[in-house]
Amino acid sequence: MKIKFRCPTCLGAFLDNPVPTNNAILGVEIMLPLQNSAVYEYSCPNGHFMKVVLQNPKHELIFDSGISSLRKWYYREAITSFAVALERFYEYSIRVLLGSSVYELGEENWAKTWKAISKQSERQIGAFYLIYLTVVKQSAPIFDSSFLKSISIKLGIEGNDPVNFRNNVIHQGYIPTFEQAVNFGEAVNLYIKRLLKIYKNFDSAQDSPVSIIEASSTRLTNNSVKADVTGGMHIPTFISDITEDESPKGSSLVEYIQKHGTL
Repeated sequence: MKIKFRCPTCLGAFLDNPVPTNNAILGVEIMLPLQNSAVYEYSCPNGHFMKVVLQNPKHELIFDSGISSLRKWYYREAITSFAVALERFYEYSIRVLLGSSVYELGEENWAKTWKAISKQSERQIGAFYLIYLTVVKQSAPIFDSSFLKSISIKLGIEGNDPVNFRNNVIHQGYIPTFEQAVNFGEAVNLYIKRLLKIYKNFDSAQDSPVSIIEASSTRLTNNSVKADVTGGMHIPTFISDITEDESPKGSSLVEYIQKHGTL
């Protein structure tokens, strides 16, 4: 998976004088592979050095990586990416729900506490459920067979349990079909978007501690971004590219794959 960056200096010059010269066109867009750090450094063909912070939450980028694998017929890799995207969404959700408390307690304390559960996804999910219950005052939706039934998705396995399906693929070497990979990705997609809609509605309340903006900006802190960055950018992703009035069942991965197909 690659990400398209733009050189603002070249882009500004091109907009001031929109003549399609080769140098201007080459200097506007730079393709870089997805990396773990949110800080991307590059020089455009015209020699302008950039140090840009990619501000998307990690789960959005990993989910898009899963779509890329899916379209290239790597079904096991796609399912792995979708599953990891969900795990990173739990971390994102915890920071969303804790809101300003993370900053009041200090990033060092957060990092020390998170380290204690960062290696075990079950602990992270448990922390998410309890924090969600405390903040939202109701039980969190659970990513299980009941949820899949509510969105009419079948994985073609006994019990239709997405967690068992994920474990079979990742740990038992199960080779999924294209339909199973798409359906698993769709289930993760709709689960994440259902919760995002809850967060956005909850965030609109005046006394809400939830802040999507603060949670998104933590990528800057986690990657120790220095003051010498050229700028920041937020790219459109499959998870984030939704409208405010969209239902939890909007932006279907199934429909996207049907429209765009495989490579």
